Amino acid sequence: AAPPKSGVCAFQENGYDNQDTRSEEKLVVKINEDRIVHASYHYKGSYQLEGVGDMSVPIKDGKWVSFEIPMASGGVGKYQVKLDGDMMLFKGTANDRPHGQCRWEKPEGK
Repeated sequence: AAPPKSGVCAFQENGYDNQDTRSEEKLVVKINEDRIVHASYHYKGSYQLEGVGDMSVPIKDGKWVSFEIPMASGGVGKYQVKLDGDMMLFKGTANDRPHGQCRWEKPEGK
């Protein structure tokens, strides 16, 4: 079996959410031994949204998993992510199914 993975996966994108409003979106997911333990979301454009949450959600390569982040303004952000090797795919974001890189910690003693 593969050793459990720990690290951080994130995507960040800058663009425009309408003709002339610049937007920035970022979702960061922290993984500890094959579990999502923390996630933070930030969107800034014609509106602003941010939230941060702790959780314990098992994640496996190639399977979509869901989690929720409480938003600062009230309500919850619902997201889905899928690990694909060193990439993570995201759903529930303003950008249409973006993907980002994962940086893994080296296993202890390796």
